[in-house]
Amino acid sequence: MLLLKAPLGLNLIEVLIHLLNLTILIIAVRFLLYKPIKKFIDNREKQYDDQDKESERKRAEAAELKEQYEKLLSDSRKDAARINEEVQASAQSAAVEIVSAAKEKAGVMLKKAEEEAKRGREEEIQKIKQAVPSLAVSIASEILEREVNEEDNDAVIQAVIKEWENQVN
Repeated sequence: MLLLKAPLGLNLIEVLIHLLNLTILIIAVRFLLYKPIKKFIDNREKQYDDQDKESERKRAEAAELKEQYEKLLSDSRKDAARINEEVQASAQSAAVEIVSAAKEKAGVMLKKAEEEAKRGREEEIQKIKQAVPSLAVSIASEILEREVNEEDNDAVIQAVIKEWENQVN
């Protein structure tokens, strides 16, 4: 066998065999470890990118929904304010109508009360007119029965007036 001796005691065939072994080992590691690990890492990166894109899409969607809800809230507040104004206007007009109806009713009641008072006063005047002649006759008859004296006249008049008041009541 021919052994090639290189300086420093190295055998050239052994060095070539070691180089061949190293090459085979590098190729084997590349196929057995590097490619699957690289594929695994690439898949992970893709998943992370997809998750980032999905989260960004969801953030945009959430921002859009937030904007829509804020618009709805704003519109709702405007509607509530408008409805409140309408209710206040309606209540105000109803209050005006109620007050005017109450004034009208009070006017009618006042007019009716005045008419009743006028009628009652007229009735009392009629009663007095009817009672005056008999009162005058009574007073005259009492006065004519006695001597005319101012004190006696006052006493007689007071007695007749009391008698008349008793009859009227």
